[in-house]
Amino acid sequence: MQTSDQSEKLSRGGLYPIAMYGSGVWPITLHVKGIPWSKVRARWTGERRPPRKGEWYLSGAVIEAWKTINDLSTPYHIAELVEVETVTKVVRILS
Repeated sequence: MQTSDQSEKLSRGGLYPIAMYGSGVWPITLHVKGIPWSKVRARWTGERRPPRKGEWYLSGAVIEAWKTINDLSTPYHIAELVEVETVTKVVRILS
């Protein structure tokens, strides 16, 4: 269940990890359009309502995305899955 101040922590541009095991999703089985699970994150859509079966929503003290296995009656922040790319760059030389 979300607290009233949780939405203050959420950001439309924020990316959130997927709660793999608690939501019944295993890393090996999460492939979205052929994209490996390690490159998938969730983003808040800005919508808050009870999620429907199969939808993703954001919840938790440490915010993660959860996939519903049934329709829920409690409102949550709805999420969408996005592909991410991690880029590493040199900031400065430490010698």
